[in-house]
Amino acid sequence: MANRLDQLKEINHKVNEGIKQKIRKAREDPREIALVLIELLLTIAIILSLMFLFDPQLSFPDAKNIPDIVKFLLIAIAMYLVYRIYAYTKDFRG
Repeated sequence: MANRLDQLKEINHKVNEGIKQKIRKAREDPREIALVLIELLLTIAIILSLMFLFDPQLSFPDAKNIPDIVKFLLIAIAMYLVYRIYAYTKDFRG
């Protein structure tokens, strides 16, 4: 048990050091912060679209009348748009 706890502490220490390094790097280059924000927003867009697709309590009331194939098509379009937006950041990431 103590060995497992030591491993977790070591992993936590490595993660914290990695975060500190990334923060230092982000302070030097503001593009890093913008890229993280863009990725965060795109990830949230995907998660929200999936939640609206699979959770009927979150969907608008008439969503039950929409066929599932149309819902999946809308999700595919949303993911494609997210992919295209992310592709625009290629030069920015590079």
